[in-house]
Amino acid sequence: MNWIQIAVGGLVTLLVLVCINFFFANSKQKKHEKQKEREASSYRRALAEARAAERQERVYKAQTGHISTQLFLAKEAEMSNFEEALHWYEMAAKLDNNIAMRSVIRLCDSRRENSELKEKSIFWGKVVAAQEGGPEEKLALGIAFLQGNGVDVNIDKGINLINEAAELDYIPAQLFIADWYVAESNPQPNAKLAAEWNLRAAMLDNIEAQIRIGKQYAEGRGVQVDSKKATYWLELAAEAGDAKAQYFAGEMGADTNEKGNSISYIWLWLAAKNGIEAAISRRDHVGHLVGVDAVIGLQSMAKPLHEKMAKGKLKKHAIIKSLDKLYQRESYFPDSNEFVVGGEIANQSNDEQKETSSQKEDVDIKVVDKAEKKESMNFSQTKMDGAAKF
Repeated sequence: MNWIQIAVGGLVTLLVLVCINFFFANSKQKKHEKQKEREASSYRRALAEARAAERQERVYKAQTGHISTQLFLAKEAEMSNFEEALHWYEMAAKLDNNIAMRSVIRLCDSRRENSELKEKSIFWGKVVAAQEGGPEEKLALGIAFLQGNGVDVNIDKGINLINEAAELDYIPAQLFIADWYVAESNPQPNAKLAAEWNLRAAMLDNIEAQIRIGKQYAEGRGVQVDSKKATYWLELAAEAGDAKAQYFAGEMGADTNEKGNSISYIWLWLAAKNGIEAAISRRDHVGHLVGVDAVIGLQSMAKPLHEKMAKGKLKKHAIIKSLDKLYQRESYFPDSNEFVVGGEIANQSNDEQKETSSQKEDVDIKVVDKAEKKESMNFSQTKMDGAAKF
């Protein structure tokens, strides 16, 4: 064997050793990389599980009413999931969180073309306004809950809000709640509570409420029938110039006795003059009962009253006190704290009523002597009759 053969053999042997060493090194490297990949995969899996557990915990906290977590989840979802973000914001908003309410409005306004989202935006706008505003906003929000405008119907919550507004002496809320207690849709109607709210609004000089409580006393709805109180409230609204109240006040005394018919004629004359068509025939009917001569005198009283009403020159109770004095009618004036309680009403004493009725605010109503009045009675041919409407 020459040296060339020895060199070739050594070179071959060296190459074999290098290849063997490379193979083992490569194998070791692959094992190491696989090990690292398994460790990384295990880490990622553990991290994902931890995140999932953390999210599950957050979702649980959010679902059980943790507002901060609800806001976190909502903000997190805003960029990728509109519906989820809205869900969490709404949940926090229902827990009276102002930030969440405004966020719901912001999200809904971003998609105003959606009618459902538009309603939600309007509703939560009312909620924010109710929190920051007064009774008017509370009434609007309460009605939204009752009617399901932008929110699920919630009668109890709606009524509570309207009650809050009514307790603040907000008359529209008082009238609304009075209507609610006699509404067909009310599962628990209560005419007595309707009377109480009508009375409270009436005590605040609301004419509509005065007519309502007057009719309730006249018909015995929610209160015991009391013609004296019914007459007072209807006449109070009538002397303020309300034509319907004048008609109803006239009906209270019609077909009773000479005094009642005389008072009735005055109110019916005014109602007819103010356009109540139904008052014309009732006025004529009552006029026949009191007689021609009496009608002439009654018309002479009614005409100046109409002029004073038109000019707004009548003080509160002026006509009522004058009629009480002129026809020796028993006076009734409600106490400032008079509210319906257990079907009873707290009244002033007779002495207080008599004292009140003797004050100097009376209208100068005088019966004109029939000999002094030359004009003939005309029941149905006056100009006002042609334009009378009810």
